[in-house]
Amino acid sequence: MKITDTISEKIEAFLTGKLPPVERRAFEAEIAADKLLAEEVEIHRLEMEAIDELVGIDLEKDLAKWRKNLEVSPPPPPIFETPKKSDFSIKWVIWAGGLATLVLIGAIIWVSSDNIFDEKKSESQVPVASKSIEPTVPLAPAKPPTGSKNTPEPEKNQGQIVENQKQETVPKEKPATENQNFMTHSEEIYAMADENIDGLSDEIDGQINGNRGFVGGDLFIKGKKAYFKNDYSTAKNDLIQILPDDENYQFAQKILADIYYSEKNFRQAAVCFEKYEAIVNTPQAEWKLIHFYLRDYFFQKPKFWQLLNRMAADPSSPNQNAAAKLIFDLKKMGVSEN
Repeated sequence: MKITDTISEKIEAFLTGKLPPVERRAFEAEIAADKLLAEEVEIHRLEMEAIDELVGIDLEKDLAKWRKNLEVSPPPPPIFETPKKSDFSIKWVIWAGGLATLVLIGAIIWVSSDNIFDEKKSESQVPVASKSIEPTVPLAPAKPPTGSKNTPEPEKNQGQIVENQKQETVPKEKPATENQNFMTHSEEIYAMADENIDGLSDEIDGQINGNRGFVGGDLFIKGKKAYFKNDYSTAKNDLIQILPDDENYQFAQKILADIYYSEKNFRQAAVCFEKYEAIVNTPQAEWKLIHFYLRDYFFQKPKFWQLLNRMAADPSSPNQNAAAKLIFDLKKMGVSEN
C-alpha cells in the first residue's frame, strides 16, 4: 500500500483513538493484512511518543533562554522630547539680548574712564612707596588619616567587574522535570510493568485453550488457533472483526492485547486490555491494566494515576498495599502525578 497524506491522517486518528469503532476494526484488519502499513503505524506511534517526551524538555530550555535574556538586557533609557519654541519667542530673545549687550558695553566704558582719571590724579599728588613682594609657597594638600572614611578605595579592575556581572546574570541550574526523571529510570520502570504483564499468554492459555477454545463463531476459533501457532498476523485479522455483542469479544480483546504487547505496540495493547477489563471487572485485571498504562506512560498518564490512586485509597481492594508501594517507588525516582 502506498502511504499517502490521507493514510497518514487515518493512522494518527487510529493511534489517538479518534476513529469510530467500525472504521477502527476495518483499519485494524488492513494493518494485519499489510506489512508496510503496519510498519508505518509503528513509526507514527514512536514519533508521537518521542514528541510527547521532548515537548516538556524543549519548553524548559526555551524558558531558560528567555529568562536569561530578560536578566542580561537592560531596559532602554527613557527618551524625553524638548518642546519646540515658537519663532516669535526666539526673535524676542535675540532682540533683548542685543539690547542688553549694548547697555553693558556702554556701562563698562563709562566706569573704566572714571577709574583711569582718578588713578592719574592720585599718582600726581601722592608718592608711591615701593614694597617687596614675597613669593607665596603653595601649601601641600593634607593627607587623610589612615583608616579615615574619606580614604579613596582602589579602582576595581574592569575585567573583574565584567566577570562579577557575568556571575550575577548566570541562571541557577533547575531541578529535573518529572518527564526527565521518568526517562532516567525508564529501564527500571518498564521492567516493573513487564513483570506484571509477561504472564498474560500463560493466563490466556489456561483460560481459553481446551474445550473453551472451540466454543463460538468461526472467527474466534480461527483467530485463537492462529494465536497459539504464533501466527499473529492471521490472529489479528480474525479477532479484530469480532463485535462487542459476540460472547467471545472479551477474550478476543485479551488475546489482541497480548499480541500488540509482544509487538511493542503498547498503546494499542492498553486499549484492547482496557476493553477486556471493563467487561470482566476483576481486581486481577484492574491491577494488570495499571501496568499496561505504565508501559505507555506518556500517553496514558492521566488514566494511570487516576486508577492507581483510587486503588491505593480503597481499603476493600486486595491490591491496595501493592498500589501504595508502587506510588512510593515512583516518587523515590522523582515520578509523581504533578
